[in-house]
Amino acid sequence: MQAARVHGLAGDRRVLFWACRAGRRSGLHGVSENEKEDELRGQWESPNVLCLVYDVTNEQSFSNCSKWLEKARSQVPGTSLPGVLVGNKTDLAGRRAVDAAQAHEWALGQGLEFFETSVKDTKNYEAPFQCLARQFHQLYREKVEVFHALA
Repeated sequence: MQAARVHGLAGDRRVLFWACRAGRRSGLHGVSENEKEDELRGQWESPNVLCLVYDVTNEQSFSNCSKWLEKARSQVPGTSLPGVLVGNKTDLAGRRAVDAAQAHEWALGQGLEFFETSVKDTKNYEAPFQCLARQFHQLYREKVEVFHALA
């Protein structure tokens, strides 16, 4: 899985981004499973919002999203973890293996927003990030309200 933290939005707030692929974690090649887990643990510590990306032509990449969602949520027990599920590669319609309705239903059941994109064709690629920004901003406003209530 690829993981990247995005800093600078509001101090220590983090956006967690996972690209779900079939059985491997890109960007962490050549190290043992334990080293991969250690590397990832530092990347997903206390996420505020989550973006899960799967390949619409690969059923296994979609199936992996459940595992990664569970791992990410385990980092913030007792709190909600808003986010998005993104099906990418819609330009490969003839090779589609994951039905959009199935993915949408799963996302809603997990409390995630759902999007499909084609980064190659630059279709709808901005919408998930705009949604994440709105979700993050909502979390920020809620924290500000709590601080004002304490004052």
